Amino acid sequence: MIDYTDKVVIITGGGSGLGRAAAAAIAKQGGKLVLVDMSKEGLDESKTEISATSPNAQIETVEANVTNEDEVKNYVNFTLEKFGKIDGFFNNAGIEGKQNLTENYGTDEFEKVINVNLKRCVLRDETRTESHEGSRLRFHRQYSICRGYPRRRQPVRLCSE
Repeated sequence: MIDYTDKVVIITGGGSGLGRAAAAAIAKQGGKLVLVDMSKEGLDESKTEISATSPNAQIETVEANVTNEDEVKNYVNFTLEKFGKIDGFFNNAGIEGKQNLTENYGTDEFEKVINVNLKRCVLRDETRTESHEGSRLRFHRQYSICRGYPRRRQPVRLCSE
């Protein structure tokens, strides 16, 4: 188990679901959070819910699109300005797109899924390299479950770098 006491963690997709649950668990351990999501309403709900169970939690929220390089740099820089460091990222933001037959799955929808689910990691890694040369960070990556291959499901992985 990772000790999150005084650790600063950015959580994308922090406005609902698994991102909110992870944030609540980290806050209970004394972690400092920057929640990122495209939904201001979801971010506000997450902050309110987490603050109710962890009243001393330090939680900041940033409305941002994880596929936009400037917005990624902005929330990374915001975190560094606010807390002076980043100890980890939980790259939880993701979409599965419209469920459809392969032949009916358009390139626009495919590009949207790829941008949200894969490009976000590349942008985060590039930003981390620029901001944290030589530092050791923990990265949590949420891997999508491949439809049609239920035995090949992959859990959330911890990647230390």
